[in-house]
This record gives sequence, structure tokens and C-alpha cells, in this order.
Amino acid sequence: MKSASSHKTSSENLGLINLGLPRPSKLSRRATHLNQWREKRMRLSRIAFVLSLAALLTPAVFAQARAVPGTVNYVEGTASINGRAIHPHAIGSEAVREGQFLSTDQKSRAEMLLTPGTFLRLGHGSSLQMISPDLTRTQVRLTEGKAMIEVLQLFKENMLLVTEDGVTTRIVKPGLYEFDAHAGIVRTFDGRALAFVRPNDPHHPVVVRTSHEFLIPPQAASGSVPPSVKLKAQHFDRKQEETTDALYGWSSLRARYLAQANISLAYQYAGYGGFNPGWYWNPYLWGYTWMPGGGMFWDPFGWGFYSPWWVYGGYPIYGGGYYGGGYYGRGGYIPPYNNAHGNFGPGHNFTGGPRPAFGTGRSGGPMPAFNGGGFHAGAVGGGGFHGGAIGGGGFHAGGGGIHH
Repeated sequence: MKSASSHKTSSENLGLINLGLPRPSKLSRRATHLNQWREKRMRLSRIAFVLSLAALLTPAVFAQARAVPGTVNYVEGTASINGRAIHPHAIGSEAVREGQFLSTDQKSRAEMLLTPGTFLRLGHGSSLQMISPDLTRTQVRLTEGKAMIEVLQLFKENMLLVTEDGVTTRIVKPGLYEFDAHAGIVRTFDGRALAFVRPNDPHHPVVVRTSHEFLIPPQAASGSVPPSVKLKAQHFDRKQEETTDALYGWSSLRARYLAQANISLAYQYAGYGGFNPGWYWNPYLWGYTWMPGGGMFWDPFGWGFYSPWWVYGGYPIYGGGYYGGGYYGRGGYIPPYNNAHGNFGPGHNFTGGPRPAFGTGRSGGPMPAFNGGGFHAGAVGGGGFHGGAIGGGGFHAGGGGIHH
């Protein structure tokens, strides 16, 4: 016969079961399982964090062979390398190698990267040959049509050369240059170039300054220009060319897109310790844009290219990258602020400064500058000259820029 106490205990336990409540031992097991699940979730979170860091650093490994002088950055229509059409998915990875030809048909244009911060744009029905893709000696030969070169930054170690109709021109300042093989013209919209006409007289090149053009003499193709031929650049109507030159208009649009892509990436990289200047991939643009190591640069079309350190330091972004309906002065580099009144460095004193168009980054703090050449930053991959990181952005099909 069961005792009253054991009957009571059985009744209480039965009551717990009838109420749908677990026994005390089951509650303890559930708490243990819950703790184990939480610990597992924390471990998965740590793994995901580590993987995200790996994704951030991985492009630096895979970037080395991507963006080099000759990399095709954009094609409108159809372009080919040695007669082989460039596939749209190859943009950013396909490069024109030494001795190869990049060509467009009568309805197409193409953009190619040269040294970091230098864009070459090929017009309709045009062709060029890559003579040397080296960083210290980058040389192309225009054989047909037109090419426009936009230079954001140029170091003394860079030798940027264009050969046309027997004349080799060296670009010696950042700016905007056009070469016309049909008309035999070397034209400088902004900047300074040296045209070497007589191979035996390398010490007396033709200087082609801003708003000047040089008409190549027919004898230059054979390498024998007689001394009686006067070699001098002449002034041209820049405003007229800007409104009538189709390649100039297309380059201006490309500049706008690339400047927007630059701003997008500059905000993403603001304060990132692994940043290096150079080419950065924007997956929404589906192309490279240029990121300077410090300060900001105006291009000849009026668009600004900003360093992430500029954004991180809290300095202003002008009108979405555009300043006052045109470029400031003749374009150029602007160092960080040197005081609290909005004054820029020597020679660029805007007391007060223009009002920022966007929110700016953190306020205060110095902005270090860097040397070196950049990398491809994208959603998953790398590219560029010296490294890589993760990317982003939100722009389509886009354009170029310069520094004075």
C-alpha cells in the first residue's frame, strides 16, 4: 500500500504533466541546449566576421595582374584587340599588350587605362598600337582616327608618349590632349606637351601649350622634315572645339561618371588603414576609377576626384564633385585645409570656401599623403597596380579626370 506522501507526489507530478509543463529535469536540459545553441551562434558570428575581413584583404592578393597600362576600362559599341572582339564581361580584365592593336568601328568608342590617373579614349573608327605598357615608359601609336588622353596625375618618373604620323609627343603636365591621325594634329586643351618632329634634333621639340595645336608636316612620316619647314604650334578656338568635337563631349560625360564613382568609393574607404592610391574597381560602374592618395584634384571638365583621407578629415565635397559650373582656375590639386577658416594651401585661398554639397566625413585630424599606385576594389575582387580591397558604389558606365 502506497503512502499518502508518495500519492501526493504522484498527483503533483501528474498535475504538471496535465498542465503541459515539463518536469524540472527537462527544464534543466532545455536551458543547457539553449546555452549550447547560443555558443554555437556566437562561434558562427566570429567565423563570419573573420571571413568578412578575409574578403576585405583577399583582393590585394588577386589584384596584381588586373589593372595595368593597356587595361580596357569601357567600350561603347564594339571594340577589338587584334581583330578579336572584346567581350563585355572582359571589361576591366582585358588588356592591350605590347605590339597589339585596339580598334573601334564607325559607331563605337573605347576607354583604356594608362598610368594611374591617366585615361585614353578612342573615338569612332579609330585604332592604336601599344608600343610599351611599362609604367615608367608608356607609349602608344595612333594609326587611325582620334584619341583623347586625360591625365589626372603625372610623376617625373612617368614618360607618357604618343606617336602619330612619325612624330612622338611627350605629355609633360597633367591635362587634356587630343591626337587626330586623319588631320595630323596634336592638340592641347589643357596642359603642356612636347612634339619631337626631327629625330636628329631631340633638343628642340615643338612646345604645345594650353589652347594650342600643332599641325604635323607631311614629311614627318618619312622622318625627313627639311630645315626650311617652320615648326610651331598655333592657337585654336578651344570653346568651339569643346562644343563641336564629339570625342570631347563623350570624354566629358565619362569624366562625370568616373568622378561620381570616385566619390562613392572615397566615402567607403574613408578611414580605412589599408588604403593605397591608384585604380579602384566600382562594380556598379563596372569599371575602374582613380583614387588619389591625399587632397583632391579638379579635372578639366570641372569634376573633383577625392582621396578617402579628404573625406575622413571632414573636408567638403563640392556640388557632387562639380565646382561652380566649371573647373576652378585651370583645374588641379588642392591640399587639405591649413586652418579653420576654409583656406587651402599656398596659392589656393578660398576664405570660407564653397558650401559642401554632401555630408562630409569626420571632422578634424591631419590627412596623410601616400606614394604608390593603386588597386582594384570591388564587391568581391581585386585589380590594379599594387593592391586591392573591397568596393561598392552606385553608378553606371562612366568617365575620367585630371590634376594640375
